[in-house]
Amino acid sequence: MFKQMKDACKETRDVPWGKADLSMSGEMPNYNDVDAFGKAVARRVKTRLLELDIGGRNGVGLCE
Repeated sequence: MFKQMKDACKETRDVPWGKADLSMSGEMPNYNDVDAFGKAVARRVKTRLLELDIGGRNGVGLCE
């Protein structure tokens, strides 16, 4: 499925591709707490994208 998604975007420039860090799963809220889990995922993704300067001063803005 990942390959299909990546291939579908091959004509689009600057698509960041990430991979989940499963070693950090113990730091996440329980998956059954959908709101807390979703917020934690969003926070981690946003933090990492900013570390890579995707959405930072040289990239497209991220939603707050």
